[in-house]
Amino acid sequence: ALRQLAWSGVPPYLRPTVWRLLL
Repeated sequence: ALRQLAWSGVPPYLRPTVWRLLL
């Protein structure tokens, strides 16, 4: 649930960086 809430506020260009943080 938390990931979905945070994901909606993540710009597409930051998603690769977010993936690295989550994984």
